[in-house]
Amino acid sequence: MAITGTLGRTLGAGAVACLVLLGPATGVVGAQVSAVARAPSMAAPAADRSVPTPGIASFLLGAACASSRNCWAVGGFYPTRQRGLNQALRWNGRRWSLVPTPTPGAGSTLIGAACASSGNCWAVGSYLTSQGGGLNQALHWNGRRWSLVSTPHPGTSASFSGLASIRCTSAIDCWAVGNYEPNSSSGPGFNLVLHWNGRRWSLVPTPQPGGTASGASSELEGIRCTSSGSCWAVGSYSAPGSQNTDLNQVLHWNGRRWSLVPTPQPGGTASGDFSMLSHVSCASPSGCWAVGAYGTRTGNQRTELNQALHWNGRRWSLASLPEPDGIGTGAINHLNDVFCTSPADCWAVGRFGSNRTGGVSLNQALHWNGRLWSLVPTPDPGGTAIGDSNELYSIRCTSSANCWAVGNVLPNGQNGRNQVLHWNGIRWSTG
Repeated sequence: MAITGTLGRTLGAGAVACLVLLGPATGVVGAQVSAVARAPSMAAPAADRSVPTPGIASFLLGAACASSRNCWAVGGFYPTRQRGLNQALRWNGRRWSLVPTPTPGAGSTLIGAACASSGNCWAVGSYLTSQGGGLNQALHWNGRRWSLVSTPHPGTSASFSGLASIRCTSAIDCWAVGNYEPNSSSGPGFNLVLHWNGRRWSLVPTPQPGGTASGASSELEGIRCTSSGSCWAVGSYSAPGSQNTDLNQVLHWNGRRWSLVPTPQPGGTASGDFSMLSHVSCASPSGCWAVGAYGTRTGNQRTELNQALHWNGRRWSLASLPEPDGIGTGAINHLNDVFCTSPADCWAVGRFGSNRTGGVSLNQALHWNGRLWSLVPTPDPGGTAIGDSNELYSIRCTSSANCWAVGNVLPNGQNGRNQVLHWNGIRWSTG
């Protein structure tokens, strides 16, 4: 499962909206986002009043900053239990405010965002069609309003295609990645890469490491570029007959074509093993980090460990990370995003927690200081009691002392709502 193939369909509303209305799903990237409570309302920490929470439920999945006084957080919200709508919050240096966005189709969700300048930003995701499929969506900010921009859609309106991440090196050079499934009910699934040249989006060929036969899957979740001639895209893939095994996937753009680059597979290659990458960030052409999770699944039992791979200009290698939920059977440690301001200043965010922690999911923020990764305390505005859920999905920094991390909280018995944390160089705080 991936954020485009699973979360993109789930949070888009329509026929599958019930999945977020009933509570957390199981799986990997983004799988614990839930919009509406699982039980009757119970006492829980009060909402952070400085962050808008539209509708009866809301969640944030992506972030982008053009400057310290111009940041965006995107996701979705439910005005009713039947239909999900795009959500875009803007930071103007003083407060967060809700900005109107188009909502195509029967329901839609924004997952990734990027800014080339304060008056040139993009937000991408997917929306549901009346035929039961899902299609790409790309919204553009021109400094005054968001508008829908046409994108290629592989397949038909009954198939699925969704975008999970976008990055721009300039106003005329942006890449968006995700996945598409010609038959949304049975697969196979394929990598999806689109390029913006300043006038239109076009489909760009990519390797499909999972193959093209029935049961194959290749999905991209994150992208970063160090220049117009060097970009990295990460995700996962599985081949037909691989017995529920998922492997890391890393693609590189050299200015002419995309190619598959070898990576470690720390989760192994046996039945039920998985290694999945969620996002990537580069401080330099020879200094990149890709994060996600790896582990095993046996029946209903799943064990996840944090994963971080480092690119040194020649090869990808596995780094040692804290595992706040431990490493024993049933432990859950998962990283969703990473962002670097320099080779000695990177953040990775996600969640940890399982039945080993009393059935509570907590925010996770790891910091790289150039030598090692360490766990940094964060607030958990969704609560820390049994059944409470907190998760960070995206992080962006404008300097080493100014970072925003966004996500979702689901206090036990309450509706899900937006979460925004801020790093001031000393500590993380809400709002």
